[in-house]
Amino acid sequence: MKRFCRLSLLLICWTSVGQAEIRELNRAWRFHKGDVARAETQDFDDSQWRTVELPHDWSIEDLAPGTGPLDPCAVGAAFPGYFVGGTGWYRKHFTLIPEDIGQRVLVRFDGIYMNADVWINGHPLGNHPYGYTAFTYELTDYLLRGQENVLAVQVKNEGRSTRWYTGSGIYRTVQLEIYNWVHIDPWGPLVTTSAITSDKAQIRVRTEGG
Repeated sequence: MKRFCRLSLLLICWTSVGQAEIRELNRAWRFHKGDVARAETQDFDDSQWRTVELPHDWSIEDLAPGTGPLDPCAVGAAFPGYFVGGTGWYRKHFTLIPEDIGQRVLVRFDGIYMNADVWINGHPLGNHPYGYTAFTYELTDYLLRGQENVLAVQVKNEGRSTRWYTGSGIYRTVQLEIYNWVHIDPWGPLVTTSAITSDKAQIRVRTEGG
């Protein structure tokens, strides 16, 4: 009973302290197929780029109206089934609301295929090479309060990473996570059972937070 109460108390604290406000960033991304110089900078003019909603996969788009997505000259040839890979750019413009000032702000990508480089307002956040896992970056120190912010993502699918169709682009949801400064980190809780018998289990809970 004591173990159950302790675990319940931890879960209550996790809910009240560690829970983030989640905002989806899936609408109104600007997209360009191909590489472009300086597209990571905040003041880059992307007004002529296409507007897309996520999830987005350029490998299944028609090469031209009515032609289909397969290209005999595709990067990787038969490895990705002649679907188009290559390089693509995404840019998302957004403005924080006044309540976000003083909060901790992260961006979470649930999946980009693949080899993604990410910037916020021209500041490099990092590279995520693997195409099937989620990842998170801290934005807090580089955000403009009361002004427009720009997330820029360069995606590179060289086409020889697998023997089946993979897709290309930001093919899963993107969201902002808004935290109080006292919080449990994303993926911070770890629950293990160090000993299990037919009538009880010993549970250990470890958390990391800010």
